[in-house]
Amino acid sequence: MTCIDSDIQSSVSSHVKNYRIPVLDFDMVYYADDTLLMSRSIRGLNERLQLTEKISLQHGLKLNKDKCIACIAVQMNNNGGINFYDGSLLVSAYEDTYLGNEINKEVNIRHLIVNKMSEVRRTWYKLTPNWKATRSSKKWKLFVFDAIIRSKLL
Repeated sequence: MTCIDSDIQSSVSSHVKNYRIPVLDFDMVYYADDTLLMSRSIRGLNERLQLTEKISLQHGLKLNKDKCIACIAVQMNNNGGINFYDGSLLVSAYEDTYLGNEINKEVNIRHLIVNKMSEVRRTWYKLTPNWKATRSSKKWKLFVFDAIIRSKLL
């Protein structure tokens, strides 16, 4: 990914760099096989996506178009389309999950927190029979709590 990123960074226009989100000196985030592209302009996103697709292909990697989504804050207050290198339109959605966190067009952090708390509560209730049925030590229960509940919450 470092090679691909370097090639992309050396190929982007000044428009892409000028339309970065203020106070950020980057516009791509990589994590395993996930990539998040960011820009304040549809033109910048289109250029960034098309370069990512083209340069990745040169390195032997191909984007899974079925798993790509244009969403969320990226298209906030803008109805423009984002296209792949071949001109096909990137699917648009109101919300999606990225690395286990829900993101949506409204950039509503309260919505994310409520959903995360609900998920943690469901997990806690699933563990309740285990808490009652076992004779585990408090230390073990705290270890399980830390491993499952806290990690899910954070």
